[in-house]
Amino acid sequence: MRETDNLKLKMPDRTDNYNVEDFNSNFAKLDKAVSSTRQIQVTASRFTAQGPYTQRIDVAGIKSTDVPGMSLLIPDGITDGARVKAIKKAWSCVDRIDTYDGYIVISCFVKKPEADILLLMKGV
Repeated sequence: MRETDNLKLKMPDRTDNYNVEDFNSNFAKLDKAVSSTRQIQVTASRFTAQGPYTQRIDVAGIKSTDVPGMSLLIPDGITDGARVKAIKKAWSCVDRIDTYDGYIVISCFVKKPEADILLLMKGV
């Protein structure tokens, strides 16, 4: 029996017997992959001092082959327009997010963020 590359879903051959446990296992993996979300705190002061500005953040369970969805999350209780604008400006500095086994690296090639950012990561 073959498996998919990313989620390791079981792919029976035409000659394999149908196994409902394989079917259920595949759906459990898919459900977890699309429903899991994490909040990632990106602290402005933790970026490197020189460009390109980078920050490594440990993320348990992430793999170098993962391609999670990332979006900005305005923290609960933040309603002040100036604060929201500063957070969005900091997020606009992010040029790339790379995944590795156990961590991510956030890169800003042009400008270093001046405000902390809260990210919502989905799919890991």
